[in-house]
Amino acid sequence: MENLGLKIPKQSISSIWRNPFYCGVIVNALLDEPKKGNWKPIVSESDFWKIQESFEKNKTNSKKEFIKSKVHEKRPLTGFLRCECGDLLTSYEVIKKKLHYYKCQKCKDASFNAITTIKSKSKGLNDLFEGLLSNYTLNHQFIEPFKLQLKKLFDTMNAEGIQEMRSLELKKVEVEKNLENLEMRNIQDLDFSPETYRTFKTKFKNDLELIDEQMRDCSQKVSNHKMFIDKSIEILQNTSKIWRDGDIESKIRIQNLVFPEGVSIRLKNREYLTKKVNQVFTLTSTITMDSEGVENEKTHQNSDGSFLVAGTGLEPVTFGL
Repeated sequence: MENLGLKIPKQSISSIWRNPFYCGVIVNALLDEPKKGNWKPIVSESDFWKIQESFEKNKTNSKKEFIKSKVHEKRPLTGFLRCECGDLLTSYEVIKKKLHYYKCQKCKDASFNAITTIKSKSKGLNDLFEGLLSNYTLNHQFIEPFKLQLKKLFDTMNAEGIQEMRSLELKKVEVEKNLENLEMRNIQDLDFSPETYRTFKTKFKNDLELIDEQMRDCSQKVSNHKMFIDKSIEILQNTSKIWRDGDIESKIRIQNLVFPEGVSIRLKNREYLTKKVNQVFTLTSTITMDSEGVENEKTHQNSDGSFLVAGTGLEPVTFGL
């Protein structure tokens, strides 16, 4: 296009691709909703939405790159770890020595080495955090009862989805019955208008397509239990290892997954303080402690070998790693 004398900045091209005008749809502040135009579209609606999906993917990737650039790979706890005073720790690098540190800007002498070295007097916070995560690692001997417990928890969470599926099935039967009666009337009633027949048939067919689509979505949610559970077990068995060996993005996701409200560090003895732990990981830790003879009133074992944990608010363990 530039060779033909038309110069368009890439930002303008992006703006053009986002404009639904070119697929025959008008969007205006004076209209309550988008309307079909009376002009011939340049691109189809399906192609237009494919481009929008591509934009969204690029936006997600940009966010990931922003996270990577904001937090140094050697200091993954930046913006997540708090001093016991409540302030988030910042981090920095002594470039000449290639040493990394976390620091509280408010508390005097609240500086912590991030990595353990031969010369460091104290263990680095990264290594201490890895040790903290190891407390939430599932022992191999508890995999099967834990799977059973996770299935119960997922079933409880998806009870609404199961009920929705039953409702959709009944609705489908009703629409199919209406369609069947319509066909019978079209055959038996000679005065039945062909136009009315086509109108109702189209409506019932569209209703069935919509119900089938809703059932597929609902079925996928319900049938994904096994995949979620298997992925959860994989993470629970290797939580600290995944965090240690993962890239900065994986580390951040693990941190936020296990400790959704972050953790604090006590200056005096470098002890981690946790406010809230994802209940799946709490259950993992509790099972391990119970196996070592530590009493815990919140957890007890059923006759079927599964464990019950008090409280609500289960947060999903699985995510794309």
